[in-house]
Amino acid sequence: MASIYKRANKGKYLIGYVDHDGRTREKSSRTTDYRVAERIAAEIEARVAERRAGLVDPRMEATANDARRPIDEHVAAFEAVMRARGRTASHVAVTVQLVRRVLKSAGVTRLAELTGSRVQTAVDDVRLQGALPRKKPKKDKNPKDPNTAPEPDPPTVPAAPLSHRTANKLAVAVKSFSHWLVRDGRMISDPLASVTLRNVAVDRKRRRRALTADEARKLLAAAERGPTVLGMPGPDRAMLYRLALGSGFRVSELASLRRESFDLAGEPPTVTVSAAYAKSRREDRQPIQGELAKSIGGWLAGRSPFRPVFDVPRLSEKSARMIRADLAAAKIEVADAEGCIVDFHALRHSFVTALVKSGASPKECQTLARHADPALTFKVYAHTRLHDLTRVVEALPSLDEVARDVSKAARTGTDDTTAPPDPQRIPQRSSLDAAQDVAATCESAASIDFDASEPNSKPIDELCRSAPDDSTEVQSGPARTRTWNQRIMSPLL
Repeated sequence: MASIYKRANKGKYLIGYVDHDGRTREKSSRTTDYRVAERIAAEIEARVAERRAGLVDPRMEATANDARRPIDEHVAAFEAVMRARGRTASHVAVTVQLVRRVLKSAGVTRLAELTGSRVQTAVDDVRLQGALPRKKPKKDKNPKDPNTAPEPDPPTVPAAPLSHRTANKLAVAVKSFSHWLVRDGRMISDPLASVTLRNVAVDRKRRRRALTADEARKLLAAAERGPTVLGMPGPDRAMLYRLALGSGFRVSELASLRRESFDLAGEPPTVTVSAAYAKSRREDRQPIQGELAKSIGGWLAGRSPFRPVFDVPRLSEKSARMIRADLAAAKIEVADAEGCIVDFHALRHSFVTALVKSGASPKECQTLARHADPALTFKVYAHTRLHDLTRVVEALPSLDEVARDVSKAARTGTDDTTAPPDPQRIPQRSSLDAAQDVAATCESAASIDFDASEPNSKPIDELCRSAPDDSTEVQSGPARTRTWNQRIMSPLL
């Protein structure tokens, strides 16, 4: 029996009861009305009795309780689980930031309010709102005279809508949150299963292109002769570009390389990226060309062990400006006529494109590109230039030659010889013509001497009588027309 009481005879009524596991519990009724507290206590006792009888599923009840909790508590638990699973700090921070942004736009405060339609609309609203570039305000080292009028603020530029790819990142982040809610038992089913992603191909803001062999040589030569840029000398930048073009490594993976990462004496020579820095979170061992291994060997001679070979702080952030300076020195246009650009990640596109052009199999290209999906290898990273397609088209046979060959084959056959006649197209001779030929043969043979000593010879009259008469009907079918010259019936004779 539940008991109802107050502490020091003030405040709201408390309800003490024993739960279905036999443990003593205390719960506030949140009311100062004794009769209301009695009804609440009766409801608590009824639920405890149902649990003891097995009429209530504890998991369903826990799910119902989780649905009433604030959404921020679930997001905080999701963040803690991601950290416990070993996700990188940057990945956790970005994912949680995107989830909170979508949930705020959707107006979700409780887990019960999380629905697919609200999230889908919120993602589209965030996409249309866009985002202005985040720039830190510059501090004026030489403050002006306070008596002078302040300069007017620059005009505000309206934010452009986010790309479909960025909108998909928002949707993927919040969908991963809903997946975790189901796996953790906080929800029975995934409420965001109906949320769909946008087609990235129709709204690609940044399209990269692959460097040609001539452009790659110009870039390496310009970097080799160039000055120090952002703390990296020219020869080091040239080696950075060589490794990117020869291995397909990303800039973050290149920044993690040490002397111990290179096995230049092996067969074949390899470069290894540790699992902590690889995008796939597994150790990637990549073979490289022997010529590249020789150039790396001389360059590594003076490097300190257990230190990054490209010892420049925040190399991933500086690589874009580095290659932009070297592209300008090499007089290589950053963007082509179609709007495709060249940046540091375009070196990885160049590596994959060279693999495809070399005639490697699709599986080999996918493995060397270290892609889980072959569609990413061939649809995004492998580029085909217009002059490559032109060369393929020029290799096709000329249409004029094809027309002449067809006409020649129709006249003479396939081997410049007279085509044999088609038996089905030869006009058949009538029975009257066949009978006249037989009679003429018999008349012309009457003047020929007949040698009865020939064992296989027959009299002319018997031969004439044995000639077929096509004018008579055959009992088993209609009259047939036979051809006298049997060679015409079978061209192979």
